[in-house]
Amino acid sequence: MSNLSQDLLIPQSELQTAVDILRGGGVVAFPTETVYGLGADAANQKAIETLYQVKNRPANRPLTVHLADTDEIGQWVNAIPPAAQKLIDHFCPGPLTLVLPRRTHVLDIVTAGGDSVGIRLPSHPMARQLIRAFGRGLVAPSANRSGYLSPTSAEHVRQELGDSVPLVIDGGPCQMGIESTITDFSCATPRLLREGLLTLDILQETAGVYIEPADEHSAASAGQHYTPHTLAIACPSDRLAETAARMSAENSAPLALVFYSASLSLPSSPSVRPVQLPAEPLGYAKRLYSALRYLDGCCLNCILIEELPDAKEWDVLRQRIKQITKR
Repeated sequence: MSNLSQDLLIPQSELQTAVDILRGGGVVAFPTETVYGLGADAANQKAIETLYQVKNRPANRPLTVHLADTDEIGQWVNAIPPAAQKLIDHFCPGPLTLVLPRRTHVLDIVTAGGDSVGIRLPSHPMARQLIRAFGRGLVAPSANRSGYLSPTSAEHVRQELGDSVPLVIDGGPCQMGIESTITDFSCATPRLLREGLLTLDILQETAGVYIEPADEHSAASAGQHYTPHTLAIACPSDRLAETAARMSAENSAPLALVFYSASLSLPSSPSVRPVQLPAEPLGYAKRLYSALRYLDGCCLNCILIEELPDAKEWDVLRQRIKQITKR
């Protein structure tokens, strides 16, 4: 699913610095095809404790081990069911996380004490280069404070985490812009924990088995709960302009209007800041978090977001908007 250039590589001096930091128990932020990750040595307890502190991440949230090559998966998991292997063969490296039975040596801090471990093989060439140079797996949740929007550029990481991250590897804007799909194969019936651009239908067709859909609880536990600090409200297309005009008249603080409809009549009020996103799912996904991060720094009263089309190809993004606007 990736068309990222293999020429996009980390300069050797920066790569060596990153490896030195990781081997010394530090953290490094780096790009993946989905969002930027905050990497730490998956076999180093103190390094992972540092990562939890930097992210302010709850201790009951497990981490995913990021690997460069499929032949490394067996070092971390006890078994790979045939259906999971089909997904690995088709989509790895790529925006897919598989939860599988763990080996006994995997640290409890990685799995939050559970019997399974998440495995992902990012397709971004810089991520794979870094993991290979380091020589073993990295845990790498999104490089943001827990509960806030995932970063899709190096600047997002710097703005949010600052000096707590000694090195941010800049690979430009992320190709996809939303988090990976997470599927749990550690139980009798596979379960979708979080849907990304690899959708449930695609997974089931490829794996050849029934996969239980994600529910609100599983999505939240898997990390699909990122919100901007500014109040965000979803609004139907046919009421968007009217609602924006009314809200701007009732409050002197400016508001943002995030929309995709080309034919939308925008209110003329100077306190309404329109932000148009692409009217197709992949383009919308790539720009969504970046737009919300920008607007979050604009001292707005609220962010009014146009509800997305009721079409299957928009299902994943509708779920993200539901989480973003949930209070």
